[in-house]
Amino acid sequence: MPDQPGVPDDYDRFFRDPPPQAKPKPQPQEPAAQYDKFFRSEPVAPPSGSRPTSATVAPPPTQAPTRLPKPKRKKPLWRRILRWLMLILAVLLVYVLGLLVYLMTNITKVDISDADQIGNTPGSVTLLVGVDERTDDPSAGSRTDTIMLMVDPTWGPPTLISIPRDSWVSIPGHGEGKINSSFSIGGPSLLIETVEQNTGLHVDHYLEVGFSGIVALTDAVGGVELCIDYDVNDPNSGLVMEAGCHILDGSQALAFCRMRYSDPKGDLGRIERQQQWIESFVKTVLQPRNFFNPFTMIDVMDAAASALAVDQDTGVFNMSRMAWGMVQIGRGKGQLTTVPVADTSYWVDGQSAVLWDEDAAQQLFASLGAG
Repeated sequence: MPDQPGVPDDYDRFFRDPPPQAKPKPQPQEPAAQYDKFFRSEPVAPPSGSRPTSATVAPPPTQAPTRLPKPKRKKPLWRRILRWLMLILAVLLVYVLGLLVYLMTNITKVDISDADQIGNTPGSVTLLVGVDERTDDPSAGSRTDTIMLMVDPTWGPPTLISIPRDSWVSIPGHGEGKINSSFSIGGPSLLIETVEQNTGLHVDHYLEVGFSGIVALTDAVGGVELCIDYDVNDPNSGLVMEAGCHILDGSQALAFCRMRYSDPKGDLGRIERQQQWIESFVKTVLQPRNFFNPFTMIDVMDAAASALAVDQDTGVFNMSRMAWGMVQIGRGKGQLTTVPVADTSYWVDGQSAVLWDEDAAQQLFASLGAG
């Protein structure tokens, strides 16, 4: 630009503003750099001649290590199998307990509180009584055709002992007589006292089975397999059966358990067939096609509830212990036996009775009583 006239040359140098210059744009800083700028103090130089220490020298900035995700480890096969087994066992336990609760809410209770009982026996002792409801003689009332003791020790397998119904024994307060007559005289309470006095075993629980229940229980599982060594055509029980093994329905199974006049062993042979029915029935119930079929098991529980009666102190736990004892016996884990007998045709007071072998019988009961 040319100089204006009358203006000194130094004017531009002293008074004219310099041309504007572009300001540098601020550069964005990293968060860490901004943090250091405003909050972190500058390192202080140590005095001359002093040795550097950790307190005077700032440590170098460190960067947090990057954590890699841990690879998922696959659980061992045995753990998965164990978990499934525990789940199956839990479901099975709930299933069995549900069936027992259903049974116990519908079963009949019997009062035996007036029975004068002896001291305790180790384990659990249950008196099983089969009651024949036939009305051939209405004045006779119900009678016991089957008397058994199931002794379940604290440790070890159970034992099921059959007591012949015609056993000649001492009846408390009534002299001597056949053991089944104690039921006709004083009902379950007197029968319990009679069994305890002659065996020395304390009866913990009482289980009564109506013989008509054999029909319903057998039909509920579609029949049971029973075997016999000879041909039978017995008009008294109605059993008609060829030698061998056959699947019998309810009415045939009842005749099989009742028949004794055509049996060469008499009442002892009938006891063996009753034990055979118990063992075969338990095996049939435990077959997977029956046990894991809730409809079949409900039929079994309904039949059992209508056929069974227990004492008032028997609960779900006691019934489950009885059921487990029967399962062990049915699977051959327990022992089936009969009171040792010295004479099956012992005549006394004009009637035929069964006389025990006292020494062998008391030895058997003493060993069971000792647990």
